[in-house]
Amino acid sequence: MLIFRHTCDVCQARLFRAPIVVLGRRYCRRCAARTAREATAAECAAPPASSASPAKAPSVANKAERRGSPRFSPPSGAALFVRRPRGLLRFLSGGNLVRVWLDVSLAGLAAVLQGTFKENDTLEAQIRYEKFRDVFEVRVRVIHVTPSKKFPGASVVGVEFIDPPGALRTFLANAHEETLRLASHSGGRT
Repeated sequence: MLIFRHTCDVCQARLFRAPIVVLGRRYCRRCAARTAREATAAECAAPPASSASPAKAPSVANKAERRGSPRFSPPSGAALFVRRPRGLLRFLSGGNLVRVWLDVSLAGLAAVLQGTFKENDTLEAQIRYEKFRDVFEVRVRVIHVTPSKKFPGASVVGVEFIDPPGALRTFLANAHEETLRLASHSGGRT
């Protein structure tokens, strides 16, 4: 006799294995993969980026072209940790470089980071969601850098994810869905 402890919150299938849990929702492997594919398809449906070379960042006038997916506030209860790759710079810069996490999208994120950065620098990021003990590790590439006016010695940095894991895409898609749901419920209040 088999005992089913969990069911998928999307398709209601009984799960023989432990579910994939993202933002409190339980997924079977098929639904988790489908959600990640849908997030990728939505990102790919965005208008193509400008024809500028990859080493040259688009101008501020082309900011809409630079963003292929909508930005939203970081999920409540999530923490961001960014550090330089292994080596002397990582040793000299210390631990977490994040001063303020500004926003996130399916393609990347923006944060105020301590230090100076150049476009195309590679960093290591970790997003922790304490409520469900989720930890997502991903390498990121610096796309846009502006010196911070509010934090001396820091920069406002926009980064894109390099080969993000499917679980991270699912987490971000659910967080974006939750943000939209909360915004629609609070929109009618005065």
